[in-house]
Amino acid sequence: MSVVHAAMKLGRLPAKFDKRVPEFSRYLKSALPPAPASTKWREAVSEWGLMGNDTLGNCTAASKIHALQLWEANASKQANFTTADAIRFYSQTTGYDPDDPSTDQGGIMLDVLNWWLKNDLAGHKIDAYATLDFNNRANIRDAVWLLGLADIGVNLPLAAQSQEDWVLTPDGLKGDGEPASWGRHDCTIVDYDENWCYIATWGIIKRASWEWVHSYCEEAYAILSKEWLKSTGNAPSGFDYETLIQDMAVLGDTSPLGGLRELTDDPILLEFKWNELTIDIKQAAATWVVGLLATALATHGYLNDSGIQTWVGVAAAAFATWSHLTTIHHMNWTTSDFVQAISDVVDIIQRSRKPH
Repeated sequence: MSVVHAAMKLGRLPAKFDKRVPEFSRYLKSALPPAPASTKWREAVSEWGLMGNDTLGNCTAASKIHALQLWEANASKQANFTTADAIRFYSQTTGYDPDDPSTDQGGIMLDVLNWWLKNDLAGHKIDAYATLDFNNRANIRDAVWLLGLADIGVNLPLAAQSQEDWVLTPDGLKGDGEPASWGRHDCTIVDYDENWCYIATWGIIKRASWEWVHSYCEEAYAILSKEWLKSTGNAPSGFDYETLIQDMAVLGDTSPLGGLRELTDDPILLEFKWNELTIDIKQAAATWVVGLLATALATHGYLNDSGIQTWVGVAAAAFATWSHLTTIHHMNWTTSDFVQAISDVVDIIQRSRKPH
């Protein structure tokens, strides 16, 4: 049977990855019993709603509303979430302005989750999130069973526009089956069984084969809500929830420096930090090199004790920034970028020698 989804909107931007985000599997205790063969959380939700994703590329917001609907319905609570809630969240997490259609540019799943960690969506906050191995069925089943859902980012093929069930085409990942040939989408696995994942999106439940999920998924997250755990009674003895909450504290500050932001009150280094380290990517690379050079100088006794402490701190922060920029933003550097970075290194070294 053929359906038509071509008029629906997507809105997920290319994935960002942060190696600080914990892996869900790390918190599954060995005593945890296996997830059941299937779940039926979706049956508690009477209506999902499009949540604006038929007119806006706000899938990163609509999927989070679907998560709340699932949690609230299975906790036997009244779930009155609206399209306005989804659009407001979309604006807060992406900069979308309803008065300026050009700002409807979609969202980055990681950025949205980080925002939700510190702020509420329709009065509801999350406690943590963790990455899922989308090629591991047990990992996804555990997340859905224990936490109610798996938030997934998929690269939709054109074939998905007209399929009743999302399955691999006879041509596999070629032709209309090519990943992202339609676009990128954020949606929510709310149930599973032996053959299918059940995905909430565009106000309906889509069945997707496990093979389809493995082939088209680009990123996946478990989202943790204490409210959900208390209401269902799932996993307090089998899931190390509190440790994950503690490990997530590093993401409380989502700037590239994370917890290393406050390094020194030195006026030159404060200017160094903000103007040279965090704003421009070339300056960040230059700072990384300077930090390593300074550490080497300190090792050979060319800096005093105070200088050693300051520069080692800067080196650590710079290395964290470099790692953030290269692993999360997947930057491709050119020769001119490195030439400019070297020039910046020289400039920063000269400035650091000036008395103050």
